[in-house]
Amino acid sequence: MGKLEVRDSTRPGYFDVHARKYQETLDSNLALIGETGEAFVEYRMNYLRRRLPLLPRRVLDFGCGIGMAIPHLLAAFPGCEVVGVDVSEESVKVARSRLRDDRARVTLNDDLVADGFDLAYASGVFHHIESEHRLEAARYIFRALRPGGVFVLAEHNPWNPVTRLLVRTCAFDEGVQLLRPKVARRLLEDAGFNIWCLDFVGFFAGPLRSLRSIERHLAWSPVGAQYIVLARREQ
Repeated sequence: MGKLEVRDSTRPGYFDVHARKYQETLDSNLALIGETGEAFVEYRMNYLRRRLPLLPRRVLDFGCGIGMAIPHLLAAFPGCEVVGVDVSEESVKVARSRLRDDRARVTLNDDLVADGFDLAYASGVFHHIESEHRLEAARYIFRALRPGGVFVLAEHNPWNPVTRLLVRTCAFDEGVQLLRPKVARRLLEDAGFNIWCLDFVGFFAGPLRSLRSIERHLAWSPVGAQYIVLARREQ
């Protein structure tokens, strides 16, 4: 499927510096709204269980970082195999040390040669990829999927003021360029994907999380903290 040669931020090796304290940094940042990184991963898994029209057997976690999503993907899709890939060598080392399930493995992007994935998942990844390399990354994911495979792209919503505040105050988000939903949609279309859904999510956090049962009725509203694009490789 070819190799991907993109940097993970504006500087090579950017996440190598943050890998060992990534979860601590993330949780400290999200404490502002009464949440944790693990809680947000589980939130996205609940969304996927509800919205996805398939039960994937092979899942690609693109930009997996330290592997926070991998146990949740394994739990959300029983019997699946998860392959995590990242450009940060230090993050891959941390992710491997956290693995407790032989259905999962983690590798560097350039070492991934397998394709035929049923599902690709990328959460909070593309705003760390320099804009001129994003199409290359999207095409890499397109090639990794089998025909009929689904790509889940979750990104921060730049229209949400709380999201912008959290990004400004997060140590590993320094200098990132958030993707507007329309830009993300066009990016995936240019890569060959068919878009069938763009939902806004993350309307209620912390003490307001009890209201999340109504969020599915607000998916059209562009004020959620994040948005999720569901796209399919048709051919």
